[in-house]
Amino acid sequence: MKPNYKSRIHRFLLKTVRRGSVNVKPTQAEVAIREWHFSRVGNIGDVVSPDVIEHVSHHRTIFSTDSDRARLFAIGSIAGSANSKAILWGTGLMDPDQQVSQIAASNVYALRGKLTYQKFRSAGVHVPDLPLGDPGFLVSKFIPRMNSERRFRVGLVPHYVDRQHPLFQRLVLEEGVADLNVHDSPAEFFRRLQSCDAIVSSSLHGLIFAEAFGIPNLWIKLSDRVVRSGFKFQDWFSLADRPQNQPYEPANDIEVDELVARASLHDVKIDRRGVIANFPSSRVGELSHDLGKHTYHTLSSCREMPLPIFIISYNRGDFLRRSVDSYRRMKRNVEIIVHDNGSDDVETLRTLDELKSEGCIIYKGDKIYSQSELNKINDTIKDYFSSWAQPSRYVVTDCDIDLSDASADTLDVYDELLDLYTSVQCVGPMIRIRDVPHEYPLFHDVMNRHIEQFWHRKPEWIETSHGRTASIEAPIDTTFALHRAGEPFSRMKTARRVYYPFEATHLDWYLKPVDYSSSTYFKTSSGAISHWNNETADKLATDKPTEFSNFIYVDADLDGTLVERTQSLVEGAQSNAASPAEQVRPD
Repeated sequence: MKPNYKSRIHRFLLKTVRRGSVNVKPTQAEVAIREWHFSRVGNIGDVVSPDVIEHVSHHRTIFSTDSDRARLFAIGSIAGSANSKAILWGTGLMDPDQQVSQIAASNVYALRGKLTYQKFRSAGVHVPDLPLGDPGFLVSKFIPRMNSERRFRVGLVPHYVDRQHPLFQRLVLEEGVADLNVHDSPAEFFRRLQSCDAIVSSSLHGLIFAEAFGIPNLWIKLSDRVVRSGFKFQDWFSLADRPQNQPYEPANDIEVDELVARASLHDVKIDRRGVIANFPSSRVGELSHDLGKHTYHTLSSCREMPLPIFIISYNRGDFLRRSVDSYRRMKRNVEIIVHDNGSDDVETLRTLDELKSEGCIIYKGDKIYSQSELNKINDTIKDYFSSWAQPSRYVVTDCDIDLSDASADTLDVYDELLDLYTSVQCVGPMIRIRDVPHEYPLFHDVMNRHIEQFWHRKPEWIETSHGRTASIEAPIDTTFALHRAGEPFSRMKTARRVYYPFEATHLDWYLKPVDYSSSTYFKTSSGAISHWNNETADKLATDKPTEFSNFIYVDADLDGTLVERTQSLVEGAQSNAASPAEQVRPD
């Protein structure tokens, strides 16, 4: 029987430095080191930074965005994000124009390469002679080695901005070619990496990890979005006896064999012992994080946790229950966290108690009276993640956004689109308007606002693992959205809004007119936050005529193909014209 190396690596990465992979209550003897790494996109080179720190230091880690306190910066081109409080160990610069004069020389214990070192010195940060090398090179010391027969001639490691590149899309389909996705879990990535005879990469850490495991590698350029000046790559190769000083730019018709022939080992000279010995152990006291009453979530448990969904609630128990049920039907495992703004409605309080008994987390706060107070949800989010070794993406939503009619893959699609559209801060649904009843008191207002902001625009199409998917770039307030890991919530973030079959329903729009004035929410909500209980605004909105004659939406054809359609606002008439989905790559 062949050994299961994926399982071996996974089990190894599940181990923490002092106890097993389960969440644990901290003791006074245990220390969690505050560290920061780039978390906006789940990228393997950044994700494993706390793993390396834990295995070298024998201390747990905690991800921290508190720039007023000491934090450890390790793997990544993140020196340009460091301030005077940051402690650097093996970090590098993204490009030579980044400022480093704010960094104290006494806080630098190792740097990635000679170019970063020289930049520090020329900027007046007089760091002494110190070990050079990316700590990512140390992974081969604690990731189990595979001794099985290799299954792939070459592994392709495109930078996350290059995954849609036509050359990668063509080559990855060929026999003997492995797709090494930088968004994969560490266990999966390193299992596949070690199954390859060569690595071809536009990602820096694809090259570093290959070199660490003794696998010939080739730096390629697929776009200008990664290389820039090439500084970070040249910084890495500054430690090599046989450096690759410039990327290879393959022609679109190149064959796999030619890429493999160009791959080689570069004899990178890193003093592993020196890098490890110069870990800032003497600064652990400054870096220590007080976990307080919270249960500590280890790296492994964080990576296996369900997706947190934070729901803003106030006196709408019926909507809250329906929304929660719709989120639970998704394929993605979710954890429900309700942030309640002082509900006093009996039905809502009963619903909150029921949800708590079902395992949901309930945060009860005071009633709010202004839109700015909606950001109080951040206090709940911060508290929830306060003891996580590594943060995850998370959802924030109002309690009246329903995904019952959305595909069960919806959350996975949003996740993938966050990886593909790196400039946006979150991804969420288009809010369906094509079946809003005319009896809805604010029908004309809804149509005017939503068509003007969203539904008059043509969808943009992109190929995903779930097929062609349509979306537009448009901001999202507190309606349902998946937010990036480690970033706080704020209203009106830049976002992608996704069309059918990943759109949502606004439950508020489907109530019978008689239900509005009698509802507790209508009677008790703040007019500064909700249009309900704001008679002046209601009358103006109700009396305002519809300003648009039609809108564009996405639907499925008889064969399941997604198409654009145009719907008239006259008696709900629908145009017979349907345009096939066209693939459009993101900016």
